[in-house]
Amino acid sequence: MLEAYFFADIETVNQVLGTNLEEHEGDVEEIRNPKAELKGHYPGYDEKADGTRIVQRLDIPRVLSRKETCASLRTMLAWMCRAETPGGRDSASRTAATTM
Repeated sequence: MLEAYFFADIETVNQVLGTNLEEHEGDVEEIRNPKAELKGHYPGYDEKADGTRIVQRLDIPRVLSRKETCASLRTMLAWMCRAETPGGRDSASRTAATTM
């Protein structure tokens, strides 16, 4: 699934892989098999080597720039931020767990 977000920052993918792909028009989370899609355009794609290089350069604000897309990623990021917010719902759970 992670490869889906690569299609929302295709400029980075093109720089890393030397491809000339175009930005995905719809919601990248709806790409049925993003890894296969990527391998279709770049048969030598290696998810560990190439994927790591892409993730390190991925422009998250660009990935999230279209408000109608990436609902799952937005939810996960909001959940993570809430968990790290002092006084947030999850901080009380962490405090209770550490005092037991």
